[in-house]
Amino acid sequence: MSNILDKRDELAEKNRAAYASAMADFRASFTLGEIVASKDTGCLTAVPANDNVPVELRALGAAIGRASDAVLPPVIALTGIAGSGKSTASKYLVEKHDYQLVKFAGPLKDMLRAVGLGEGHIEGAHKETGLAMLSGRTPRYAMQTLGTEWGRKCMGDYFWINLWRSRVDSALAFGGRVVVDDCRFPNEAAEVRALGGVVWQLVGRGGIAGAHESEAGCGQPDVELMNDGEMGALLQKIKEALPQAA
Repeated sequence: MSNILDKRDELAEKNRAAYASAMADFRASFTLGEIVASKDTGCLTAVPANDNVPVELRALGAAIGRASDAVLPPVIALTGIAGSGKSTASKYLVEKHDYQLVKFAGPLKDMLRAVGLGEGHIEGAHKETGLAMLSGRTPRYAMQTLGTEWGRKCMGDYFWINLWRSRVDSALAFGGRVVVDDCRFPNEAAEVRALGGVVWQLVGRGGIAGAHESEAGCGQPDVELMNDGEMGALLQKIKEALPQAA
């Protein structure tokens, strides 16, 4: 029986290696900026950006037909108080530069979705509304305590980071880039920089930072972007913050 299992594992490893080699050759066959043949040829021209598609396939799909912008940081982390413009900045990077949004808090938000919270309570305007299903507490309180008091203090300071890295490593391995719009702790910022990334802080707009330790900030940013509330001006500052090809 052990011999059969050994053979199975050996075959699986060979298949993984063959797949990785084939994908590397496939990526190398594209010239950045080249327009891929029309749909009539049956060629892959895009991959749906949803969680049902493997992260490496989304990264590969994003690279097809993309203009050469290899000088962009592999990871950009956004930090700032609520309402400072992080979502606007991440949306621009996703739509204009093919970054993939991977949140540190993604798994804990999925946990709250699993118990019945809607998007309005998790990502929308009802984060501060107390709910009976949360014993009268607000969704923001649930996310803060689930993330910090449980995730970081009970499970460990790198619990959420390790989950985040599992997704980010796959994206980067297949030529993708990642933006994270909820960088809150110094060790999260350090992890971003360890991957060759940068930390941008948005300031000048938003509410008052809360007293919870997750609102204390992640330390000194690499870039500070002033947001006065005018979207066009903010997007221009983002463009200027991105390194330009020589």
